[in-house]
Amino acid sequence: MEKGQIVAWGKKEGDEVIPGDVLASIQTDKAVMDYEMQEEGFIAKLLFVEGSKDVPLGTTMAILVENKEDIAAFANYSEGQEAPSATSVAEPVAQAAPAQASSAPVELPFHVLLEMPNLSPTMETGNIQKWGKQVGDAVAPGDVLASIETDKAVMDFEMQEEGFIAKIMYPEGAKDILLGKTVAILVENEEDIAAFKDW
Repeated sequence: MEKGQIVAWGKKEGDEVIPGDVLASIQTDKAVMDYEMQEEGFIAKLLFVEGSKDVPLGTTMAILVENKEDIAAFANYSEGQEAPSATSVAEPVAQAAPAQASSAPVELPFHVLLEMPNLSPTMETGNIQKWGKQVGDAVAPGDVLASIETDKAVMDFEMQEEGFIAKIMYPEGAKDILLGKTVAILVENEEDIAAFKDW
């Protein structure tokens, strides 16, 4: 991925956000991905309209502020201006989702966060009954990644993409995993698996 398309905003200017909230749906060259917030605050400015295409990686697409009263300072802000407050945080277009914070930034290969899917109309959490794939396994569309116990039944979580499983985030038997939580990481190339060993 070198560019992304903003399919839809999940938040609007003035909205409060917390880690895990979906800021936007981003169309990559592979799929439509949710861009999840890693911080809390208030959306001060959205710099692109829905449907914006060919937004380069690293381009600021929204501004986050810590305090609601700081939102007004960004009313006339546009890309390239010096930010009026040091409390703002620029949110760049990311390849899938930002890496977890560490003492030094890590450049991760392209990856896809596989999230707990919604498998029934009333499902809020899921239990991982059994993994169908392990770290290092190649997967293709239709492969069963895991058997998920919902509030209704045990359902297969089928892959929609191909690649290699780089990380499994929960052990078999893990219970009450919220919808949208990352359960595994998929990479395009087998040699990229090692980069997620400590993710």
